[in-house]
Amino acid sequence: MKQSISRFALMALTVAAVPALGTSAIAGGDAWQHAGVLSSVVSVSDTGVTLNQVGAGAPIVATVSPTTELGGICEDCGMFMTFSTTQCTGTCKMCSCSDKNGICVSWAHLKSVTWQNMLKALPVGTGLRTVFNTPGDPASGLKDIYINRREVLLPVTGLTGKTTPELTKLISPVGASSAELTGNGKLLKITLKQDWTAKKEAQLATILGKVGGNVNLPAAVASTK
Repeated sequence: MKQSISRFALMALTVAAVPALGTSAIAGGDAWQHAGVLSSVVSVSDTGVTLNQVGAGAPIVATVSPTTELGGICEDCGMFMTFSTTQCTGTCKMCSCSDKNGICVSWAHLKSVTWQNMLKALPVGTGLRTVFNTPGDPASGLKDIYINRREVLLPVTGLTGKTTPELTKLISPVGASSAELTGNGKLLKITLKQDWTAKKEAQLATILGKVGGNVNLPAAVASTK
């Protein structure tokens, strides 16, 4: 990734030129940030993805098709961009970074740029805004998958009974503006002031460990870390 120009400076130069293609990374309230249902990756297969999801009692499985739309913030210019799963190797058209679409939004140097490797490269718990072809029906397949790094959804244990104010204070060192348990206390939902990163993921694991909490990663995910 080229970082010779700050992403926010470049965004200011490009936003007027491409208003129809995306939304600002720092403009609050953009529709894509609240689309569908907040989810996070459990595992990825050739044809679909298993997700933790707010409101679901257990991980759900949904298929990903050639028409599924992917979206995320370009690491270089800070602009929101979208493309289909078949366009992961296309060149970013949001700015002059010349990287492949999948690399731009995964913020990772992928040897093979596929939608599967994009999702696998995200820090554990990274928020995904997922929209099904038929609202509320995972069996209908995924229409949209938008990466939102200001949200986190992690499977946890050992935090039962902790209130939202207690959790928010506890997790504030990683930049949390709010934190709460959902999914019968099995999922930790965090809203962040800054982007979720692998470094913050490791920092959070240490913080939770000090109070008897634990990030409960499935073996399929833990083995890739």
